Amino acid sequence: MAIAQVGINTSEPTETLDVNGNIRSRNINNNAGSATDVVVVADENGVLKTVDRGEFKMGSKDC
Repeated sequence: MAIAQVGINTSEPTETLDVNGNIRSRNINNNAGSATDVVVVADENGVLKTVDRGEFKMGSKDC
């Protein structure tokens, strides 16, 4: 089975979906407060990852 990578505004994608530009989402599932909520963060290379909500800290306050 081949692994496909799609590039938008890039001819050499390095992830399954590689977008070189701004991203807009018109709809995001809003089940705020769910025990399975995660926080989406970008690493130093712009790769999106998830962090469990309970482990995410911003300054001195928990989220």
